[in-house]
Amino acid sequence: MARYVLIVLAVVLLPGCEFVEQHGRLAYGNFEFSQGRFDRARELYEGIPVSDEPDDRALHALRSYNLGTVDYAVGEIEDALQRWEEATATSDEDVRYRAKYNTGVLNYEQGRYESAYYAFREALLVQAEREGAKANLELAFDRWQRAGSAEAAGSVAQPGEREIEGDFEDILEQLRDREQERRRVRDEYVPPDDVDDW
Repeated sequence: MARYVLIVLAVVLLPGCEFVEQHGRLAYGNFEFSQGRFDRARELYEGIPVSDEPDDRALHALRSYNLGTVDYAVGEIEDALQRWEEATATSDEDVRYRAKYNTGVLNYEQGRYESAYYAFREALLVQAEREGAKANLELAFDRWQRAGSAEAAGSVAQPGEREIEGDFEDILEQLRDREQERRRVRDEYVPPDDVDDW
């Protein structure tokens, strides 16, 4: 009987060991990153075994996102952008938002205002309620416009440049409408009388 119980426990618990190992490495890598030990964090993230199984796709995206943050921290800009792009291939909205948001920040810092604008825009399409992306979208758009005006005054447009789409104002208007609706609902909320406050 004891042997049967051990076999059943092994069958039930062994698949969970891989889960614990994967997420343990992720948590430990996050700790090492927070302490500024980027090489150690990279080792831990890269050591996370992932497969193409549906359950591992979210973990793979999170792993790519974290490796991108390490790349960014050590100045490997193009590698960070590539990792964050890999991280967007997930259904996890938070990871997709953070990857696009960080892509926007990095592009903005590099003076790539058009790319920053589109990255912030994509981030807002994932999670429209995020205030930081809204403000940064407007900043990137403003810088892009000013840079475009300066170029137009003194030079010919670069080949392959995208024109600014006319829907920018529409997107901002939709975001403002959503924000006003949330505030209206919050301000109009009246707690029920029959609830006792403790």
